[in-house]
Amino acid sequence: MKIALDYDQTFSLDPWFWNQFIFMCECSGHDVRIVTIRDPKLDRIDKLQELENKVQVIYTNGVAKKWFLSHFGEGFTPDIWIDDKPESILNNSTATPEWLVEWRKDHVGVVAK
Repeated sequence: MKIALDYDQTFSLDPWFWNQFIFMCECSGHDVRIVTIRDPKLDRIDKLQELENKVQVIYTNGVAKKWFLSHFGEGFTPDIWIDDKPESILNNSTATPEWLVEWRKDHVGVVAK
């Protein structure tokens, strides 16, 4: 199986649990990847960079996850999606540039120019 696992408010809520989940999936021959709507440059925090050493992290930069993977996923078409906001699978982010600047101040420590 190919499994897409969201980062924010999914993996991030219980990293220990999800790391065990990923390990068990890989032991069973399944392909798990983190698929996040985050921007790969502005939102690539230390925790995500560390996670990249264990599992592939795909940043869709606000684009609907399913569409992004169908065009840039290099053959990774999930059989299962695990996401606290399933609407992000089919819909682009509704976050405004102004909202993202404020969110990044609190969550990333980066302000977009």
